[in-house]
Parts: sequence; structure tokens; C-alpha cells
Amino acid sequence: MNDSTKILKLEIMKRSFLRMQTELAINPKSGGVGKQLTAQRERVKRFVKRHRINPDLASPCFTRAEKAQLRISYRTKK
Repeated sequence: MNDSTKILKLEIMKRSFLRMQTELAINPKSGGVGKQLTAQRERVKRFVKRHRINPDLASPCFTRAEKAQLRISYRTKK
């Protein structure tokens, strides 16, 4: 997988995450969206780690602690 394909896939995953987050904000009682959101966050995190992508490209998907941890691992693997 080349770099542009990785970034495109990451953008699709990020868009999906943001859509779910918006849905949850609009209707907090919608069933299972919170679990889907958590699962999508984990998928994005694994993808960023596996492909050594700059975590700042997917920053809306992570908490501050996750961003810091991913930045450290990104810099050490480079």
C-alpha cells in the first residue's frame, strides 16, 4: 500500500468516526453507537501504528493521552 492510499483510507476511517460522533451528539440514546465509536477509534489507532502514519492526521479520533502515546511511538519507529 503506497502512502497516498494509506492517507486516503485513514481519511475514510476518520470521516466515519466523525459521522458516528455527530450521530451520538444528536441522539445520545441511540443504541450501540458508543460501542461502534470506541471500536472505530481502536481501528484507527491500530491503522496508524501499523502503517507508521503521523498521528496528527487523525487527531480528532484520539484523546490527548492517546495522541501523546502515538506521537512517541511514531517518532521512535521513524
